[in-house]
Amino acid sequence: MGNAARAGGLMAFWADIVDDHVQDFREWHNCEHMAERCAIPGFIVGRRYCGIDGAPMFLMYYETENAAVLASPAYHARLNDPTPWTTAMLQHYRNSDRTIFSLLAASGTPAETEPPYVTTCRFNMDPATRSEVEPRLAGEWLDRLAHHEQVIDVRLYRVDEEVSGMMTAERRIYGGGPGAREYLVMIETWQRFRPDLDPGPALPRQDQVVHEFWLDMALHAPGAR
Repeated sequence: MGNAARAGGLMAFWADIVDDHVQDFREWHNCEHMAERCAIPGFIVGRRYCGIDGAPMFLMYYETENAAVLASPAYHARLNDPTPWTTAMLQHYRNSDRTIFSLLAASGTPAETEPPYVTTCRFNMDPATRSEVEPRLAGEWLDRLAHHEQVIDVRLYRVDEEVSGMMTAERRIYGGGPGAREYLVMIETWQRFRPDLDPGPALPRQDQVVHEFWLDMALHAPGAR
């Protein structure tokens, strides 16, 4: 297990889009928005996934060198000066959950191509037991999840509350904010497959929400690959 060569920051955005504007959303996100974001210093890759079986319509996320990139002047200059196209499209977001995370641990091998499927597992932990449980989740639980042959990579994140809570011009348009769950596990798989996410009573978690997604679009920052 290790994360020395991995992206340390993550902006993850779960959202639905008004049905009549899904095609417009895809065109904007592909042709303007992802390219704009991936040109910001410290951004590594942006990906968009489509929800499966009751999941949010889209999961959009950007991996960055660290969470501080997501509080940088260059990034917030874009967040506070959205293009006309961005301003129009953000009005069609619904049920938005945008959260900034820092990487805690990872197990597996980052894929050389885009992961076809992603499962997200969001949860909380009792603050009284966090110091004991978190290292075990980051160790034995992640390693067990990564052991299955269909799993490519597994990453455990914790919310950066300060950065997640920053108000921006874009946030005022779509109306959402950070989610209510402190931890995120992202599981990348070759096929549609949900591993056993129950760590057992010795590793308690609360308010768990699990969703599956399939790959829709990806864009790497210039020179990032």
